[in-house]
Amino acid sequence: MIGWTSPYLAQLTREDSELYITEDEAAWVVSLLPFGRLFGAVIGSIIMEYYGSKRALLATGVPVMVGWICVIFANSAYWLYTSRICSGIALGMFFSCFAIYIGEIATAKIRGALVSMIINGMPVGTLLGNIMGSQTSMMCFGIISLTLNICYVTIFPFLPQSPHYHVRLNNENEAKKSIQWYNRKSDVKAELELIEDFVKSTESRSFRDKIKQILERKNRRVFTMILLLFVFMQLSGLNTVTFYMEIIVRSAQVKTIEPSTVVIISSGFGIAVGWISVYLIDLCGRKVLMVVSCSCVVMSMVILGLHFMLLDLDFDPESLEWLPILGMILFMLMSIGLVPVPRIQRECHVCDIRVHQQQNLPAVDQSHDREVRFLDIRDYDDGLSRVRGGSDTGN
Repeated sequence: MIGWTSPYLAQLTREDSELYITEDEAAWVVSLLPFGRLFGAVIGSIIMEYYGSKRALLATGVPVMVGWICVIFANSAYWLYTSRICSGIALGMFFSCFAIYIGEIATAKIRGALVSMIINGMPVGTLLGNIMGSQTSMMCFGIISLTLNICYVTIFPFLPQSPHYHVRLNNENEAKKSIQWYNRKSDVKAELELIEDFVKSTESRSFRDKIKQILERKNRRVFTMILLLFVFMQLSGLNTVTFYMEIIVRSAQVKTIEPSTVVIISSGFGIAVGWISVYLIDLCGRKVLMVVSCSCVVMSMVILGLHFMLLDLDFDPESLEWLPILGMILFMLMSIGLVPVPRIQRECHVCDIRVHQQQNLPAVDQSHDREVRFLDIRDYDDGLSRVRGGSDTGN
């Protein structure tokens, strides 16, 4: 969904493309993904509330399949619009459910590691999308992705429901079987008692009481800090640069290395940095990683801005090619702090507030983030067009 954008936008905006789209249409193709996530966060929360986290995750397969079918049969920008909205809905549903599902089936010892693996798995998918996009047609990409999603929808139902789901339905026998299946070495009786106590404690409070607890001064400060961190993450260019990366590199007149290769190298570097951050966060502290990450993003933006300014001043592009490449690599260092820290910072909530926030109020957290992301990406195309226009004039 994410890695698809960079290689194919560069192809689709060429005038000789079989399916040609204008730069304005390309901007809508990019920005409709976070727009769809606004609705996906709410839909996922509702499904999870009534049918459980597992079924909510399974339901994400439906909009994903619709999205890839639209890509396969796309003959106009409107098919791509529909695809991106459906993909955004699926992503919104996924992020409102997966942490709850992992929390319900995994032990406390490995829960954080599993969440980190899933979060760091997204850049791997982005890299695969960048590689496939540079080597295959858009229809072939859609067929491969649709096949993988069909496999997911076919296999995932065979996993047992979480023990929390069965406890909420007062189905003790099934809950024991679920605990035994997911945690074969655990004390089933003790684990069941903990889950029953947790479910009773969360269900005993009214919705109004839970809202009041979230709005307490200490919790309100943490909640505000998390929202601000997500805003900073989006305004740093996380999605805009990722989606437009190949177009930016082409506009920078990099010819020594293929722009698609620069994108692949940068994405691979970002994956390595993301996995390193898992170990450095506890070792160095989150503030240190945020400072390092933000500093590298600032240097990246300065280098890219300097490069395009020098192009406007008629400097030789061949002697400047290293600047945008270095800028892209520095930009990917945001994966060491700006990307993981906002998500991990949710630990500042006390346990029952954090669970309630993720189960019933993901729209507050996700929607605020997606609104900023949608506006940031949609307006980015205007600035990009000016940069490209300036570079072409200078050339």
